[in-house]
Amino acid sequence: MLPDRISRQQINRKTLTVIAVCYSIYLLVLFFHKCLPFKDYADWKISEWMINYEGGFVRRGLVGQLLYWLYEIHPYPVRDAILLICTAAFVALIYCLVRLFRKEGWSYMLLFTPCLLVMTLPVYGLFYTRRDNLAMLITWLIFILWSKYARKQNAWTMLAAQLLSVFTLLMHEASFFFTFPILALFCYNYFSSGSSPLRAFGKTFAAMLPAMATMAVVCMSKGDGHVAADVWASWFPAMERYPLGNNPNVIGDGVEALGWETMPTFAFHFKRNWMGVAAGFIPTFPFKLLKFAALYYLVTRINTVSIGRHSLKNIDRIHMSDFMLAQFIFLLPMFTVLSCDMPRLWCYWVFSTLIAYHYFKNASLPFFNQLSRMSVKIQRGMDKWHFLSSPYAYIVAMALLFC
Repeated sequence: MLPDRISRQQINRKTLTVIAVCYSIYLLVLFFHKCLPFKDYADWKISEWMINYEGGFVRRGLVGQLLYWLYEIHPYPVRDAILLICTAAFVALIYCLVRLFRKEGWSYMLLFTPCLLVMTLPVYGLFYTRRDNLAMLITWLIFILWSKYARKQNAWTMLAAQLLSVFTLLMHEASFFFTFPILALFCYNYFSSGSSPLRAFGKTFAAMLPAMATMAVVCMSKGDGHVAADVWASWFPAMERYPLGNNPNVIGDGVEALGWETMPTFAFHFKRNWMGVAAGFIPTFPFKLLKFAALYYLVTRINTVSIGRHSLKNIDRIHMSDFMLAQFIFLLPMFTVLSCDMPRLWCYWVFSTLIAYHYFKNASLPFFNQLSRMSVKIQRGMDKWHFLSSPYAYIVAMALLFC
């Protein structure tokens, strides 16, 4: 019986590998069909990078200001430089993820999940040209530096972590939610060793102060229509020297967003995320919840599917669930009123969970005991449904995220 069982396992592995290869081919065809079309300065995914401080200090302006200074030093095609940065960030993130999956012994199949490919492959309308890949890489570096500081107490490591924290928030404030709450829990656990709770809280507050102060300044400097106009006008020389076909007088979508009013924007995001309808009458709310459940299942059961020759290791599903639930809680502002690009938020959720799990899994983080009780209930409930342990059920869960 043993040879027959091994034979079935080999057949399953080869079948699933073929599915992954076919899926990859489909994604490449989709990329060439949808993503190669021309993009000009006015496109959101390009113009967002062009936000700078020429109209005054404003959120998301640091990278654009650096690009602007470089252009003043020596003119260059700005759109092409932005695409080069995005491509480099994409390649670097893929490389780091593959190394992480190999080191942890996780199944690569998770990386083929449709919504995650918003970041890991340039599939959905050049979404990869957003700042997400770069922001995730910086979060990764911050986690590395903090875990290194916890081991060696090196002051330069702490300084580098603080500088990167300020940089990423000045680049895009969304990184605050998937980076710093979980980091604060790690810091409190680290500082509580040999210290009273009050002293540990004080040290944690001091360690998080640069990030919190930067986030506060960024939130107060949202910009307005006048700032947006000044920012766009600062790029006129570049757009005239390297024209791309768009009307330079029409402000790009990403820059124009600086003038959006706060409360109407919040209401728009919430309505689009949770009150949408399909086919004119079918509420999308239940389907959104189903996708969240599917993502939770895919991450906590990450090694359900084995493809290729990559050897898998056992994982602590309960602890992985703890991180998944914690990051979901921390990202609730993004999932509700601060964004309406749900596929990008799913990427934040999943990748930040995996990175945090890798670096902080051995730390006794505060509040995780409460999360563990919930994780145990959920995971035991899933164990009762034996088909959820099937690799083909995993494939079906991935397919749900196409809808």
